[in-house]
Amino acid sequence: MKKLICYLAMAALVAAGCEKSPKKTPCENKVLRTCFMHTPLTIDPRRSGEPVSCALSFMIYEGLTHLEANGSVSNALAEKIDVSDDHKTYTFHLRDAKWTDGHPITAYDFEHSWKTTLDPDFPSICPYLFYSILGSEKAKKGEIPVDDIGIKAIDALTLEVKLEHPTPYFLSLISFCSFFPVPKHIDSVNPDWFKTTDNNVICSGPFKIQKWHHDSQIVVEKNNIFWDADQTQLSGIDISIVPDQNTSLQMYEQGRLDWLGGLFSEISLDALTSLNKDRKIKSVPGGNTAFISFNVHAKPFDNRNIRKAFAYSIDRKAITDYITQLTEIPAAQVIPPVLTGGTSQMLIPTETRADLAKEYFEKGLQELGLTRETLPKVALTFPSSEVYKKVGEALQGQWRTNLGVEVETDFCEMKVFFDKLQHKTYQIAEACWWAQYFDPMNILERFRHAGGNKNYPGWENPEYLSLMDQIEATIDQKKRTQLIRAAEKVIIEEVPLTPVYHFSVNFLEKPFVKGVSISPLCVTEFRRVRIVESQTP
Repeated sequence: MKKLICYLAMAALVAAGCEKSPKKTPCENKVLRTCFMHTPLTIDPRRSGEPVSCALSFMIYEGLTHLEANGSVSNALAEKIDVSDDHKTYTFHLRDAKWTDGHPITAYDFEHSWKTTLDPDFPSICPYLFYSILGSEKAKKGEIPVDDIGIKAIDALTLEVKLEHPTPYFLSLISFCSFFPVPKHIDSVNPDWFKTTDNNVICSGPFKIQKWHHDSQIVVEKNNIFWDADQTQLSGIDISIVPDQNTSLQMYEQGRLDWLGGLFSEISLDALTSLNKDRKIKSVPGGNTAFISFNVHAKPFDNRNIRKAFAYSIDRKAITDYITQLTEIPAAQVIPPVLTGGTSQMLIPTETRADLAKEYFEKGLQELGLTRETLPKVALTFPSSEVYKKVGEALQGQWRTNLGVEVETDFCEMKVFFDKLQHKTYQIAEACWWAQYFDPMNILERFRHAGGNKNYPGWENPEYLSLMDQIEATIDQKKRTQLIRAAEKVIIEEVPLTPVYHFSVNFLEKPFVKGVSISPLCVTEFRRVRIVESQTP
């Protein structure tokens, strides 16, 4: 019967049009079937930053270090790491590893990739992640040559990195895919290589691309020359591109998908609630927060008291109780608890404070010389996702009830949404972040400078900048924690954004799928997955 179940699942996949699929069970094929909610926006890890593109990067590329599911950091392409006594110089000794075209992976690949990312003209989404490296921020701003950055290949297998200041999370930081190298011997000759999405893409990770049908399917297969290939038990991963949440769930229930969820394939809210009641859904806490971003350069949100009024009108607990309804935590602070060891601060009420909201609103109107009648129209921007839509509708109701303001909706596709956030062409936006390294600074540093790609509010504050500098210069952990908390309070007080809830990674997996790894940063990896014969009912 168990083998029959596997056979029927594969038969459904064949019936769906998977070309030339062997007539074997998933167990025999060792192919995992999952899906992405949209086509990856890029195949170049230097240009990625959103969940779907990052998910693919973690399949086909590798970095110096690797973040494990328990939050620890292990060596990856770096076989040995030396750290200077002042914790400002890291020397990485690379292991013998190869690109999929047989060329050795060298320190020159890392130097080239990181320095290219920091070139002022290169369109990287997350350059701020590199700013702990000596001279990197100045180079990105065009103030010094890129060659003056503290990144140097001593020889083919030795990379030296000098930092601006001790960075306790540096080894966790470089495990993120923005730090994965691309092959210098390809990138130097053909800078447009990333526009090719076929089996000619040169990879370094546990999998490599076998075929890619745009907006339909991506198939990756095991990379047999990966440095840790013995740990990769899957022969491949068949990734369907399925934008519709109901369709992807039907595919899972029909046996056409083996794993569904995470940050790259959402499950509908209604289905999550039902599946949770039936105890079918699984959840892992992560460094994720849903928040409202205020464009501080757009009227009326250039006024702090108006921003406060909207923030204090939100009933965060009602949203998690009646809309999301799973393991979400109403956000009383900016930093996700998983990044603070589970500790939290009560910086903003989790339930509506209508009295304070109205008080701030009236102050803001007076300061702007406006009345309720002359208040500019307000629009809430959010992407094409069910959870955003339902939370947005709840927020509309709360702002209508507590402030008497009718908020319009600006519903757009994901790519357009990110473009509006980065170019500040919105008033209020319903957004979320997910941490990219295991430290609170990953969230806080986004708001250091108004022009940052992920500083969606376009906010900058002298007191906040001073606290950021102090955090970076502090080694004492107790003092560092105090400074981080102080920085959080500045964000809450100045309200460039307001947190709504912290959420977990929710997913479904078939009983025969074992070993999927989800890190505290919500990175889902399949490099050690097993598909087993024995199943539990």
